[in-house]
Parts: sequence; C-alpha cells; structure tokens
Amino acid sequence: MKTLKVTSIRKNKIKNIYLKVERKKSVITCAILGCFISIFSFGVAIFGNSSITDTYASVYNPFNTLYNSFGDVIFTSTSLNLIETKNLKLMVPVKCSNIESENGELKFLIDNSIMVKACEDGIVTGLGVLPTGEKYIEIKHNASVVTRYLNIDITGVVINQLVKKGKDIATAKPNEYLKLSVFIEGVSQNLSVNKNQVVWES
Repeated sequence: MKTLKVTSIRKNKIKNIYLKVERKKSVITCAILGCFISIFSFGVAIFGNSSITDTYASVYNPFNTLYNSFGDVIFTSTSLNLIETKNLKLMVPVKCSNIESENGELKFLIDNSIMVKACEDGIVTGLGVLPTGEKYIEIKHNASVVTRYLNIDITGVVINQLVKKGKDIATAKPNEYLKLSVFIEGVSQNLSVNKNQVVWES
C-alpha cells in the first residue's frame, strides 16, 4: 500500500491564500454595488427630471371617479380635473381632543400626536411662510378644491409631490394650533367636523 505524503503549508502561506480569496470577494462585491448605484443614479436622472410636466402615481381611493376594479387609480396632475368635488371625503389631519372653528377654518390643538396627515389624495401645489411667520402647505385635490395646513413645524413634502390620503406630510408643534382651511375655486369655506370627517359649506 502506498503512503500519500501531505505537504505541510506554513501559516504565512495559508494567510496569503485566504487574503487572495477575500480580495476577490471584495472586488466582486464592489462591482455589484457599483452596478446598482449606476442603475439607481440613471433612474433618478431620467425619472426625477423636473422638466417632466405630468407627475403620476398609483393611489387608492374608492371615492375617486378614476377608481377601477383593481382598487388602483392612475392619479396624475392633469387627471385631477376628472375628480368630482362631491366625491372628496376629507379626513381630520391630526389626532387631537380639542378642535375649534374660527372664521371658517378649523383649529386643532396639538397634544399627543404631532403628525399632520393629508386630508385626501392630491398634489402639493404650495409651500411657504406667511408674513406672520407661520409655515403652510397647500394640496390640490381636484380642479377646484385646495386644502391649506397652517402653522406646521417641519415640512415633509415638496412641490408637485403626489400624496395619498392619510400620508404624513408634516409635523406640528405641541401645545400649538394647527389650522386647516379649504378653498373651492379660491373661496374659503366654513368648516366643521362630523365623525372625523371635515365638512364644508360655502
């Protein structure tokens, strides 16, 4: 019977072989990561281009006239005109125990929850600060209805962003009032709350 001789390998040699394998793995990992970054950057450059005039997204709203059997709505900045005002169901934008009505607008005293949510699906058309120093967000919900959220703290959206109903769009300051206004064709409406829903009358 023949005896097989096992060649002994020194520690340094083992270490060198291990390092070569690890370097090879690192190169492959970096190459894959580089490909992903390149693809992502290319996608942002193409689809995130501000020159694209019509923004779109898939949103869900069973009250929307664009509703289909799949429960999805192809919601674009131009298709807002197809949504009927009577089908808009505005939810209360914050959870709080104290709601007041003053000069037609609603005032929500911020207590436990500071998150401000979109009352309905829409597109962000206005961001800014009033001369009083209060920050605001305006969201367009169809051809004529706009909601304004006034006295926010941190803004969480950008102009032309499409938002879903109930999505967090900002934060408000504790122990201060968040103010909500609704405008139909530029005219401020008298607001009230009925079962966590914002209702209006001209």
